[in-house]
Amino acid sequence: MDRLVVVLFCGLLAGTRAHAELKQARIAPVPDYTVNFAANGIPDQQMMLSALQISYKDAYEELNGGPPINASSMLPAFSKPNEESMKTSLTGLRNSFALETTRNWLANGNTLTTDEKGHCIPLAGFCKPSKVCPAIEAHPNAKCSKTKAFRNEDGSCNDLGVPNLGMAGTTQQRLVANRYADGCDLARRYSLRETSKCSPLPSARAVSSTLSQSVRTADKTISLLLTTFGQFLDHDLTLTPMFMRKNYGKPALPLCCPFHTSRECLAIAVSDYDPFYSDYGVTCLNFARSVGTTTDPACGLGVRLQINQNSHWLDGSNIYGSGGKESTMLRKFDSGEMLISYPYDASRKRRSLKDTPDTFLPMQDDDACQENPHTTNAPCEDGQCCVMAGDPRAGEQPALSAMHTLWIRHHNRIADLISEQYADFDDEKVFQAARRIVTAQYQHIVFNEFLPLILGKRRMALYELSVLNGTHYLPAKQYHPGFGKVILEYSTAAGRFGHSLLHDNIYKQSSSGDVSSDPLSDNLNNIGLAISDSDDVGALLKGHCTHAALKMDQQITGEVQNKLFKKPSAPYGGDLFATNIQRGRDHGIGTYYDLRSYCLGDISVDPSWDSPVWDGVFNGDSLKTIKSLYISPMDVDLFAGGISEKPDPEYGGLLGPTFSCIIAKQFQHTKFGDRFWYEFENTVNGKSQFTGAQLAQIRKTSLARLMCDLTAVDTIQREVLKLSKESVECDDPDFMKETDVNYALLIKNLTEE
Repeated sequence: MDRLVVVLFCGLLAGTRAHAELKQARIAPVPDYTVNFAANGIPDQQMMLSALQISYKDAYEELNGGPPINASSMLPAFSKPNEESMKTSLTGLRNSFALETTRNWLANGNTLTTDEKGHCIPLAGFCKPSKVCPAIEAHPNAKCSKTKAFRNEDGSCNDLGVPNLGMAGTTQQRLVANRYADGCDLARRYSLRETSKCSPLPSARAVSSTLSQSVRTADKTISLLLTTFGQFLDHDLTLTPMFMRKNYGKPALPLCCPFHTSRECLAIAVSDYDPFYSDYGVTCLNFARSVGTTTDPACGLGVRLQINQNSHWLDGSNIYGSGGKESTMLRKFDSGEMLISYPYDASRKRRSLKDTPDTFLPMQDDDACQENPHTTNAPCEDGQCCVMAGDPRAGEQPALSAMHTLWIRHHNRIADLISEQYADFDDEKVFQAARRIVTAQYQHIVFNEFLPLILGKRRMALYELSVLNGTHYLPAKQYHPGFGKVILEYSTAAGRFGHSLLHDNIYKQSSSGDVSSDPLSDNLNNIGLAISDSDDVGALLKGHCTHAALKMDQQITGEVQNKLFKKPSAPYGGDLFATNIQRGRDHGIGTYYDLRSYCLGDISVDPSWDSPVWDGVFNGDSLKTIKSLYISPMDVDLFAGGISEKPDPEYGGLLGPTFSCIIAKQFQHTKFGDRFWYEFENTVNGKSQFTGAQLAQIRKTSLARLMCDLTAVDTIQREVLKLSKESVECDDPDFMKETDVNYALLIKNLTEE
């Protein structure tokens, strides 16, 4: 009888969850969660103003001076804030100092610790609801031309009604209300359960080392290239810069471990009994908070928000940059082409890409590298130390550099074709026309090859993410102005699911079939493997599409769980899993409980671990482990819960329902809020960007064909993000018919614009 009750309960629960997600799948605006409202009314305005006055000097000194800088190579150079983000951080610092002053005044001399003040004295009432700080959102240069046929590189003017929506340097949005300790600014550190509010959360490292034992189980369906493309995609949508001080005029991370030297420090505690770090005497891991800003129109007291240094759109900003100097320095300004480099013979003249498979991302020498915040430090040959790309993380690992290079080669191929066809076009017209085509093909690959594997075809259809066929358009009435901003729960947690899929090794497979492997941790921020032979780009991409990713679960390879960005001679580095947990607390994002409830309804959660609602939710013994870490289900960090969820067999895909919902919601906003989305009809100056016949050609685009066309790869899987033992010759007639794009048709009628 009891078993029957449980079965009936589970059946009812599944049906209710499905109904709840159906409701969330509707295309609707995200509620404004920039502020939590005070339960006790309006705060003392004079107290706020006085606190702000005191904070000016403190904030300036925090940004421009202070204790020593941490030069550890464990700290990624790609996190550098650009000049605009550095200005933004001053606003966030001023807000934090003012809130701390207010908190101390309200404590009125009691004996609470700093953490207890933040937890016991909520300041939500001081974070008054208002528009976002003008220093971030009200860029005076965002003046839009309604007749412009091409995107702005910085993402502005996509939404003509709100010109700054989705612009680089603007704030990210939340799906649920923030979980800051004080409702405004302080990172989450304590249990949310009413009876346990003095109980601290487990250390982010404790969560990592307990949940993930670095168990290596290969996935049977997806290739390692899916992780590389996913990383490339993620670096298009979002870059949340870390707080850095000015050190001799240049951004540098503060020293946060073994002791804090900045109020923006949030070091990760490591136990004396840690299964790995205890062997090396490591007691903490360095961690600085993300750059913050506020919601107050006068840049005063407000809820801490995080910015996106990239444009928010799926617009190839990882290829082209997000405007300003960043985009300018990547262009050749001749024939619409992007800059490239030749690692082996820098003096030779450029030939066609088919004849030069060793072209690579542009590089800079050491001095230029150190001066340029848009480059990635990476040891290279011939004294060159860094690569340049639209996103500064392009040199994070060799396979990612190879993916970047593939798309630069593709742009230049299209630019060459346009230049040959339209001799009277100037460089700008050729560049923008090529960029539009490349971006459309990139969008198609994301939605046709990548997302269906992650979400499953049924969830793709539920959220209206499935691509259209043939010559069909997406009607203009489905364009939703006001959508498009990056969702913080995506960028901070759900979008990082691929960390579970990373392998211990980086693989290369030559055209002769020889396979080599190198440890991942030895090649982070090192592009040597991408330029050591004539077509390392093709060999890296081929090696990753013929090897399996690791299984999607709570396990993460020790190469990034214990050795992230380690020094070349060091036995240890950082912990990517712990960093993700700590970043979620830094950003004050909702917990796993909050987001599961948002996606699947209140019936899918319960504040007690004893509830049967938690049975069968997580992989294997994860529930037992999670219960040992967290006092209450309400406390579980979003990343920890999300990667531990069982995939939903009803929908397919790699992920459980919570992460799937967040990712689907993100790409729903990305697609339907983008006026320049490749499938839309008549949304740009009342016209479509492509004819129906051209759309049909774009829909033939595949990542496999790009690898065939632009590298020395001669055999390939038809779907390179899937694992398969079957491959075809690149010039196989049937494969060519399926994937060979008619570029002559795709560049036709450009003179009519």
